[in-house]
Amino acid sequence: MSELYLKAHAKINLGLNVLSKQDDGYHTIRTIMQSVDLSDDLFFKKANTISIKSNDPSLDCGPTNIIYKCIKAIQQYDDKPQNALKVVLHKKIPMQAGLGGGSADGAAALTAYNALYDLKIPKQKLAEIGKTVGADIPFMIYGGRALCEGIGDQITPLPIKNKNAIVIIKPHYSMSTKVAYSMIDSLDLSEELDFEMLHNALDGNNEKSLREMLINDFEKVLLANFPQIDRIKELLRKEGSIAESMSGTGTAVFGIFREACYAEEAYKKLSNIYDKIYLSHFTDTSIVKK
Repeated sequence: MSELYLKAHAKINLGLNVLSKQDDGYHTIRTIMQSVDLSDDLFFKKANTISIKSNDPSLDCGPTNIIYKCIKAIQQYDDKPQNALKVVLHKKIPMQAGLGGGSADGAAALTAYNALYDLKIPKQKLAEIGKTVGADIPFMIYGGRALCEGIGDQITPLPIKNKNAIVIIKPHYSMSTKVAYSMIDSLDLSEELDFEMLHNALDGNNEKSLREMLINDFEKVLLANFPQIDRIKELLRKEGSIAESMSGTGTAVFGIFREACYAEEAYKKLSNIYDKIYLSHFTDTSIVKK
């Protein structure tokens, strides 16, 4: 096998608590991450040098790119230094949205290199390699649903009872992860969520409990500057979602629907207002072959 096509799924955060800041600058968190079938498409081919091309001209495809960094990281576990990858990325997951698109692409690069060069590195080790590049990459290696703790790298898989339809809206403004964390340090984040109860509420599609517990600490940071987040949540609620939240460090907002038909109707109606709107579903996979 000399080439491989992969789909790299996005993620959303179902509740997110920021607990503390570590001495190394990272923050400890607790969140449920959920894979969704909104994806980037990637083509990988064996090569002698790393090269990355993308349909998005704003994307840096050089050494700072997370795909590039992941290839360099896994090359350390290959005894043939001439091995590399040619990568063509079709970007569909919006950037700086809290949907983990970059991390998903990095996880896809690790998966592709491992497969194409037959390194036989197990998922657990791939996740460890990914952690050296980005905190969300370990979850992206596994996918599905998981309670993620530590800096996001301590993963406890959770079952998925309902593969709900969701509508994701990315407003015109963005927020970098680094800036969002720097802003959150000044807030009182003493409220901790009960993630076992949250998971049970997800399994039961319990609207009342979900509305009480689907809390993202970063909304407290962004709402002061971006009141449109609440506006999007209100619109999704009016269209029938049973719970709404911002994902990750933002700025994408999603609504969860009991029935796919309601999500489809909301998507059609709100597409008249927002350009970056996506109809998606919970999924139990992260990196899949096309």
